[in-house]
Parts: sequence; structure tokens; C-alpha cells
Amino acid sequence: MRYEVTLAPAAARQLRKVDPHVRRRVQAAIEPLPEQPRPPAATRQAGGPGDGRARILAWAGTCRGCGPLKNARGVACWCGAYPAGEAVGTDRFSFYRSLGMNLKQLYGQTEAFLYLTAQPDGQIYSDTVGPALPNVDLRIADNGEVQFKSPGMFVSYFKDDAKTRETMTPDGYVKTGDAGFFDSETGHLKIIDRAKDVGKLKDGTLFPPKYIENKL
Repeated sequence: MRYEVTLAPAAARQLRKVDPHVRRRVQAAIEPLPEQPRPPAATRQAGGPGDGRARILAWAGTCRGCGPLKNARGVACWCGAYPAGEAVGTDRFSFYRSLGMNLKQLYGQTEAFLYLTAQPDGQIYSDTVGPALPNVDLRIADNGEVQFKSPGMFVSYFKDDAKTRETMTPDGYVKTGDAGFFDSETGHLKIIDRAKDVGKLKDGTLFPPKYIENKL
């Protein structure tokens, strides 16, 4: 199946003048692609290929609006990015995704020697940090703290055995100091706050101030 696309004479003349790479993108957008399954989660960000019409509209938006805006913000040449260090609010995450940037979430720390989770293409959510990577064992402690075992985990702090004992559990897991939970729909990990800052309501429900602030 092919789409029939008719360009006005002026538009056709302009298309012949543009860069060949851009011209190939327009031609590729005319070819329809198979539907991609989409999970029901409302927070999913469009990341996979869509139909031909959507791709043409996305290309037009990049040329007329998103491209200049990305250039003004110094991210015109970014192919992808991962925020790190601090939680990114849903609105900010969605904003950069709307510019066409392949922004994805991950989670890690120094004691893990890089990262523990990462969002794969096609599973992009604004409020998760992805599923556990291969050979990484994640669990949630009774106080909501995320704990892990992995091949790259640290052995000890340099000349600080007391701090090492404080960070490790008796069965060999590393305490991250962050509170989180696994999303029941996607299986992704959600980080809600620092474990020491998370309180509990009378019914035992965790109360994470930062998570609520990001939602607001």
C-alpha cells in the first residue's frame, strides 16, 4: 500500500532545492509503516514510528517550529539524551520529547558503576526510569528503599569499613538511599524520593514529598 501525496507547484519547487537528506526523509515518510503496539498507560510518550501522515506532520513541525527552537536551546544536533542526577518533571520531559528529541530515562549511582535501569525505545514514560538491566537484581525494602545486586556493584568504600557496612545489607544488597516502586502496568521502576525524606500516612501508605511536587 502507498499513500498518494500531491504537492503544490511552489512546494514541489522548494522541495527540489532542499538538502538531499531532508528530501529522503520526506520520501520515506510517504511509505506507511506497520502499527506499533501501544501500552494503555496514559503517560507514554510517542517514541516509535507512526503512519506516513504523522511523520510528514512531524517533519513539517521540525522545519517550521521545533528546529529553530532546538537550535536556540543548543540541542539541535542531539540524537538522544538521558537526564541524570535529579528527577525531571513530567512537563519538562514531555516538552523536550515534543521537540523530537529521543529523551529517555535511566537510573544508577556510583556504587553500581554506571546505571541499573534504562528505558528501551518504544517504552518511554515520563514518570519511570525503565526496567532493570540484564543481570541486575532489584528489590524494594519494607521502608520503600530500592536495593540492588549487580556484577558491577562496588566492593567497599576506600578506607571506610563502617560506611560500607552501613550501605550493604547482610545478604549482600546495596542500599541506594532512594525510595521507589515497580509500576504494575509496565514493570518499570519509579523513583519517588530519597528514602530518608519519605514519610508514612496512618494507613501505612508512603508519602513522598518530591514525587508529589513533580506531579504538581
